[in-house]
Amino acid sequence: MPDTFRLHVSPNGNDRWSGRLAKPNARGNDGPMATLEAARNALRKSPASIKKRIVVHSGEYFDVSLRLGPQDSGLTIEAAAGETPVIYGARRITNWKKSGPRFYAADLKGVTEGKWDFRHLLVNGVFAPRAILPARGHLSHENVWDVWVTADGDNSRWAREPTSHELTHMVFRKGDIPRSLDLRNAEFTVCHWSDDSIVKAQHIDWKTRTITFASPCLYPPGATQHMSERRNWYSIANVREGISEPGQWYLDRARGRLVYWPRKGEEMSSLEVIAPTVCSILRIAGHRAKPVHDVTVRGLSFRATTAKTESPRWGGWYMDGAVSVTGPAERIVLRDLSFEHIGGTAVTARRSVQKKYPKPDSGRQVSQLKVRNCRFTNCAGPAIYAWADQCHIDNNLIRNIGLDCIGAVAICVDGIGGRITHNEIETCPYVGIAVGGSGGQIEFNRIREYMLGGDDGGAIYLYGRSKRYRCRHNLVYANDTRNLAPALYCDEMSEGHLLEGNLVIGGHWVLHLHNCQRHVLRNNLLVTDKACKITFMRSRHNVFDKNVVVAGGDVVLHMIPGLSVDSMRHNIFHARKGDVQAAWLARYSYDPTHIEPLPVTQKNVIADPKLARRNPEACVFLAGSPARELGIKPFDASKAGRRRSRSKGRA
Repeated sequence: MPDTFRLHVSPNGNDRWSGRLAKPNARGNDGPMATLEAARNALRKSPASIKKRIVVHSGEYFDVSLRLGPQDSGLTIEAAAGETPVIYGARRITNWKKSGPRFYAADLKGVTEGKWDFRHLLVNGVFAPRAILPARGHLSHENVWDVWVTADGDNSRWAREPTSHELTHMVFRKGDIPRSLDLRNAEFTVCHWSDDSIVKAQHIDWKTRTITFASPCLYPPGATQHMSERRNWYSIANVREGISEPGQWYLDRARGRLVYWPRKGEEMSSLEVIAPTVCSILRIAGHRAKPVHDVTVRGLSFRATTAKTESPRWGGWYMDGAVSVTGPAERIVLRDLSFEHIGGTAVTARRSVQKKYPKPDSGRQVSQLKVRNCRFTNCAGPAIYAWADQCHIDNNLIRNIGLDCIGAVAICVDGIGGRITHNEIETCPYVGIAVGGSGGQIEFNRIREYMLGGDDGGAIYLYGRSKRYRCRHNLVYANDTRNLAPALYCDEMSEGHLLEGNLVIGGHWVLHLHNCQRHVLRNNLLVTDKACKITFMRSRHNVFDKNVVVAGGDVVLHMIPGLSVDSMRHNIFHARKGDVQAAWLARYSYDPTHIEPLPVTQKNVIADPKLARRNPEACVFLAGSPARELGIKPFDASKAGRRRSRSKGRA
């Protein structure tokens, strides 16, 4: 008996065939199977001691929704060597009919009954824009919820909790909403701060101009008054009134049809329109005390999923993954995969039945997840959101994500002993890398164009209660388009992180420690041609040694005297056209009590460090630099980002 049971799947296969042949035989009575589901079912009948492998051949596979459980442990699903299979969680739409002078419509079975719903559409291989009001910018409502977040020691909270009425009612301005609006189709995006509410309307009172939402918003409309310019913004998607130009579409849930306005030159008979049918293409899920383990997926391309009509929460937490791992699960490997035009999150890992965000000390139930050498492009939500222990996110390319979620995080890992290494992140609306849990590593990552829409985040964000991460040798091209967007950010009640050897280029707010303690910041290079801000707000007992800060304008350090920093030694500060200053804070205040020149003590130096760049990402100190005497090491970030893939050929 062979030690590996291998089955082949191909678009020209047949689920009645054995699957043991890569191609149909000459008689046409045997060959590969047609679907992953049939191959999985066949392998489940094989002895548990035999290794199981599904080899997927080139072509397009539509309407795929595959679930793996504990009985599939030990399974490998991989692309055939040199081939590129594309797996869609969607189906083609072809039954178009003329609908009025400009539009075309296709009747879709199951939409009216709520059995099929989607919020994204691919037209000729790209996301088509959905109908939206207004066509540009945003609408503004009239709600005011002027309740501030109060600081009470180490906790931040609303001064009072919002009522149910405050969470479900919104007053709009006269003339903003047309009376013809069909509430069965309309989706309201109510803007907040770093996450938005997506809700449907239950009723509109036209006399009082009040919308009653069918479910509560995350926060009262109009909240975060003092924190965000977006506090009164909203928009309405998926309504006929929102189609303002060719190329747009909406799903008419009331009539069970898809409506599209063709662009100039488009012929509906030759147009490829693909509508998602599922949120998750592949689900890998354990069952209670029986984990799924040792599953490998590699070499496949996943495309076209959708997301539920609900608020995605912070970072995109509620969004389902195109590949979803649900605990208990161990040793799951996702390698050499491509995720493109995903309507939610590309990869998720979480506990079983985990809808609410878990408490910091709750078990993860997923361990040793590896996501390696993958590409994530044009995703509506996050790339990777993993609530897992000992996971490794390595050597991935993430570009242009969060297209439909302003709070989407490119990579979020919460767990014990996680490693996030050698990833490249470019163009995301919110945080580049966010971590919770403890004892992990964030090393050799390259991040640029982050925080393009959301507020209060950074390129690397170590959030509440995270502990003992090593954040080293990362390269950040800092974003200067948002005020609350520091490059490196340690947030509330985080403790014991090491930030070392990182290079930050550009921006104005390069480092922010907020309501946290006992972090070590050592041998980092922070370079900008603007004024530079470093903040230790409500933080205590930190170490800031052997760092080099170079700015085109003022360098200002915000600190609580005698509390924020226990050690500030052997640093070099250089303000080319400004001053180096200390802005002294009261313990729980953001506003300085007074500003003065930074006291030069403990061998800190205010001088030109005499930096020279061997290349844009490697810096040395010239002769006569004070850095040599202070023991500050040269900076070389050229190893940050992806390494060359060492993947070997596959069977």
